Amino acid sequence: MNFFGKSWDKSLVKSNKDKLRDTIHKGGPLKLKIDSALRQIGISISKLDSMAAKLQQKDDYIFNKIVNSQKNNDCRTASMYVIELGDLKKQENYG
Repeated sequence: MNFFGKSWDKSLVKSNKDKLRDTIHKGGPLKLKIDSALRQIGISISKLDSMAAKLQQKDDYIFNKIVNSQKNNDCRTASMYVIELGDLKKQENYG
C-alpha cells in the first residue's frame, strides 16, 4: 500500500515546465551549443558536397563510356553502361 501512495505523490512528478527548463538549461551556455551545432552542420554539408561531386564525376565518366561504345557500335557494352548510369541516377536522387 505504501508504494501506491508514493506513485501518486505530486512532489516526485516533474511538471512539463520543469522538464522543458531542464532540457534547455542542461549542459552549459546556449551559444556554445549553437556554435557546436553549426560546426557539425557545416561538416555534414561539406561531406555531402564532396559525395555529390564524386557522383557527378562518376556520372560523366559512365556517360562518356556510353558515347564511346555507341561510336564503336558496341551495343551490348553501351546497354550495360546505360543500366549502370540509371542505377547511379537513382542513387543520386534517393541515396
